[in-house]
Amino acid sequence: MLLNKLRPNWMHIHSLKDKPFIHFNLQSFGLNHVIPYDFVKSYNYLPPDQYVKKVYKEGKRTVIKNDGEISYKENEGIVTRSRRYCNLKIDVSDNYLYRINYTKNNIFKQNVDDSRSVEREFELMDIYHINQAWLTEFLTQISALSVLNHNYYKGHKKIKEVDIHLHQVRQTTYPTIDSHNSPEGIHRDGSDYIVSAFIINRNNILGGESTIYDQNKEVSYKTKLSHGEGIYQEDIKQWHYVSPIECEQKGLGFRDILGIDLILNH
Repeated sequence: MLLNKLRPNWMHIHSLKDKPFIHFNLQSFGLNHVIPYDFVKSYNYLPPDQYVKKVYKEGKRTVIKNDGEISYKENEGIVTRSRRYCNLKIDVSDNYLYRINYTKNNIFKQNVDDSRSVEREFELMDIYHINQAWLTEFLTQISALSVLNHNYYKGHKKIKEVDIHLHQVRQTTYPTIDSHNSPEGIHRDGSDYIVSAFIINRNNILGGESTIYDQNKEVSYKTKLSHGEGIYQEDIKQWHYVSPIECEQKGLGFRDILGIDLILNH
């Protein structure tokens, strides 16, 4: 389904070419938007990520004794990560008018050698949020930059499509339970380019430090992203990692992000 048609701002994009990574905000890509409050608030209603190992405060089962009979009740796991997902195909065959197509695909699979290589099924993001101007323009700009960094070709064939996998994720941490968004350790995502994390909101947390590594897994850059900041990077040679988060003060803490995988197709 055709969602939108947008023109990349090539004049701005050319100034960003060939950087292995960019610590950015929206203004870095020539955008002047403020992320709408309704998008920020939508993170409060994300469903639990069923593929995260569950944490239990007092074991998986509760023993129930009733008139000498013993039975067991399965405890509910504590949610440390919640997620919605979206897959977009951006037709980039016309350099001056990109066509953003929405797929209803809710299956995500990564080209990696760890547990993320299995197919995972997620609830879809609200199409109203997907089609907000700030997001479609941002996706257009990072798609154009990815195509430009590849000099419009992948191998010997012209790039005609950017396959985008968009992850709306909340990490939740508790006074005695931290939250991991990179349990696999230092890793790649199996894409050409990624936004490893674009911070929509963070509250009452410590940690969440992002690290970029070169192809030899030597540290290239380390930072703790603030609200409205993100990292765009090449994902073929480089590696990345984010440290766990924990509560700074009493009560819950959370880190709300967008993660984006960009795969160039001809």
